Amino acid sequence: MELNSLTDQFIHILCSKARFLCKNLIEAIVETKITNRTDYNKISDLFYYEPGGTSIKNILHWIQIFHNQDLAYYDYGKEKNLKVYNQTKPPSYNMTNFYDYSIPSFITRSDSDPFSSEKDVDLWLKFINYNQKKDIIQVLNLTNYNHLDYLWSEDAYEDIFKKIINFIKIKD
Repeated sequence: MELNSLTDQFIHILCSKARFLCKNLIEAIVETKITNRTDYNKISDLFYYEPGGTSIKNILHWIQIFHNQDLAYYDYGKEKNLKVYNQTKPPSYNMTNFYDYSIPSFITRSDSDPFSSEKDVDLWLKFINYNQKKDIIQVLNLTNYNHLDYLWSEDAYEDIFKKIINFIKIKD
């Protein structure tokens, strides 16, 4: 969904001339702090296409997973769960299947990412049996990158994307 040109002009002016207001607006929307790595020109470009890329149901599912601290199927409520899953609560995903994970993967994490904590990534690495698969899985540990910096940082190309490209070239 593209924004109209008046809205685009407003966001461009706000982010280029009034960075403090732009920063506060975005931090309120995405509930994370913008760091000094942020390229404000990229922020206004982002609003051409955002919000988008997911569904309300998907967002609700992630909230359920976070709230319940259980990687389970979507919770429709007791009655519909009975119809869909033949039980009142949604079943948890069978994580033992992930021990056979064999997809070459490049995983990034940062000490400043509130949505993908180091603890969460460590748990995922345990699920996929990372210690036995270091030949196909690369983990990049970043410092002072928040969830938005992966895309918006002025340093993202050098710090992240070049490494991803090299990883893909090696695995190709």
